[in-house]
Amino acid sequence: MIAEQSTFAQIRALLDRAERDTVAVRQDAARAAELLRGIEQAEALLDVQRGQGIDSRAEEGRASSLRGFALREARMIVRQAQAAGQAQQLADSPLWAELLASEAARTARQRRSLLLWLGGIAALAVLLVVVVPRVFPSAPVASTLEVSAHVEQGDLQGALALALAEQARVPEDEQIGMWVAALQQQLGQASAARASWDAARARYPSEASYLNDQVGVLVAVGDTAQAEQAATRLQQLPGGAAFGTYQLGAVREAQLRYSEAIQLYDQASQLADKEDRPQLVVVARARMAALMQLPQQP
Repeated sequence: MIAEQSTFAQIRALLDRAERDTVAVRQDAARAAELLRGIEQAEALLDVQRGQGIDSRAEEGRASSLRGFALREARMIVRQAQAAGQAQQLADSPLWAELLASEAARTARQRRSLLLWLGGIAALAVLLVVVVPRVFPSAPVASTLEVSAHVEQGDLQGALALALAEQARVPEDEQIGMWVAALQQQLGQASAARASWDAARARYPSEASYLNDQVGVLVAVGDTAQAEQAATRLQQLPGGAAFGTYQLGAVREAQLRYSEAIQLYDQASQLADKEDRPQLVVVARARMAALMQLPQQP
């Protein structure tokens, strides 16, 4: 039972981060690889659960929605991954191959009436898969999955040690500094936490993107009170109403206040629709649908 719960925690952590990445990837190209890897890792764990006869329908629904988003937004994700120099890093990813095939098919359809030969398509494939990765080598990304696993096990000291090691390995990563700050705060290292929060904020291009990620990290370490404050501040920013409402729903979900979370996700989807944020509409509705499948809603 403990192993099953731990696997569920890993799956949900992967899905949570991937859902945040669907919102952030349009502004932050480096999130493309994280998004695709997160979806694939969650699907792999869900395959294990399914093989063991464990009911994971809610999580499978979330993973299916994420895969659908990736395929619908193949053009944008491919471009963002290429812009971040991640094509070579994703060379072994089946989902990346699907996106490349989808984008290549779309391009072929658009150009079929103009192109009389296939050499152009072959040249484009070489450019995307070979040339771009060599010209723009992929930047390393900090891994937070193991950090999250230690948090789930209640080992905050171990989680902090891993986070600090990842920060030393990839100091330019935005989110790992935030994990360090949140864990220091949970462990009562107030002075160090303040310095780490300041350093993390300096790496983000905007207050909105910083607060959006901060909510997710604070929820992950169990600090829902601070997460609620961050979500509320995000709501109050210009253009932050939909994102902030969605993140407040995530806080309520973490607090097991499912009825409130469903209402907030519904509000977030409506706000996102008005603000023309289709990716957030999809994510909010997927979370709402997943919660509505639960047998009981406190």
